[in-house]
Amino acid sequence: MRRTTPPSPTNHSPSPAPAPASAPDALSYAALAERYEQLRHTCSAAEAARAHYRRLYEQAPVAYCTLSSDGSILELNQQAGTLLDQDPRQLTGIAFATLVEPIQRWDFLYLFGQMLATSLPQSGVVTLRTAIGKSLTVQLESTLVASPAGEQQCLLALLDITDARQVALVLAASEQKFRRLFEQSTDAVALMQNEQFVDCNAAVLELLGATDKSQILGHYPWDLAPEEQRPGLRSATYFQESVAAALTSGSKRCEGVLCRLSGEYMWVEAVLTPIKTDGELLLHVLWRDISDQKREQQRRLQCEEQLQLVLTATSTGLWWWDVVTNQFHCNAQARACFGWPATEAETLPLELLLTAIHPDDCAPLQAALERATQHGNLPAHSLRTLWPDGTVHPAVLSGKLVTNEFYQPQRVQGVVHTPCAQVLEQ
Repeated sequence: MRRTTPPSPTNHSPSPAPAPASAPDALSYAALAERYEQLRHTCSAAEAARAHYRRLYEQAPVAYCTLSSDGSILELNQQAGTLLDQDPRQLTGIAFATLVEPIQRWDFLYLFGQMLATSLPQSGVVTLRTAIGKSLTVQLESTLVASPAGEQQCLLALLDITDARQVALVLAASEQKFRRLFEQSTDAVALMQNEQFVDCNAAVLELLGATDKSQILGHYPWDLAPEEQRPGLRSATYFQESVAAALTSGSKRCEGVLCRLSGEYMWVEAVLTPIKTDGELLLHVLWRDISDQKREQQRRLQCEEQLQLVLTATSTGLWWWDVVTNQFHCNAQARACFGWPATEAETLPLELLLTAIHPDDCAPLQAALERATQHGNLPAHSLRTLWPDGTVHPAVLSGKLVTNEFYQPQRVQGVVHTPCAQVLEQ
């Protein structure tokens, strides 16, 4: 028998169904749609940011203009047009350098080249000429930006500093004038800071007998003075109090004793005035040598003291008659000649004085005073005084006329004394 091979068993398990052909495509569409929404959102945000930037650019309170790499004006905002007195559209496309004063154009072009050469902000100052011929001093602040096409552009901020520059020029001229006055003044002028001398002119060197500023600068004022201004008052204390008073009140006038470098003492009058320069507080010190005036004052004081001794020893009083006010003035010794207490007022009307004169002597005295106003002298004039106790005493007046600078009579002044102690009977 022929052997037959049994047939192979057939696998009847179901095969897995293939995925629908549209599933991968559906996933791709969903991812693309999501990415499209993201891109659309990004574009919308970019457009909103660009619109916001445009509004800021156009409405900014600062003048802005955008220049191309060749220096042409691409656009200007409203503030830039206002600053330049022209419609921004009329300036678009022209070279910015044409707005610059001709004498400064090469300087601007060099500055603009530096602005394009670095990504760091640059600044400079130029003078622009507006459409109506007005001159403006403008500070330029640059920032490099890229156009949507990738081209290099320069964003300029135009800051009007015309007024500030004018103020700066005035201050500079004022400081220069002050420096000339300071250096060339015949008055001794020094500058102090923190109580130390930081500068002085040639007149200070001459006043103090110095040959170089280094002998003065860096020192305190009391280094140039005796230990004490007067017994019990140290120079350091006196000068420190004067400086403090000047800083508080705005000015201080004082007198003091300084030492020349030779050791010789001298009297000076000082005027201390606080000033500000370059933001620093300084003290302006003006010195004048008043040694001669002080010596004259001392001489007069000594003469007055000697005169007072003589008047006291001779029982002589001082008096004067004010021609303008008709008032009679007398000191204590003169009052004693009229029998009045020395403690009472020293001024009284001439009419009241005449009540202390014997009636027979009043008219002659008035006539003598009138003659003195005409001729300049009152020769020794004898009269009798009536004292409050009823007694009569002799007195002798003499004097001379004093006029003002226009030679107009001002007063008759002189002396009065009692020639003897004898009391006369009425």
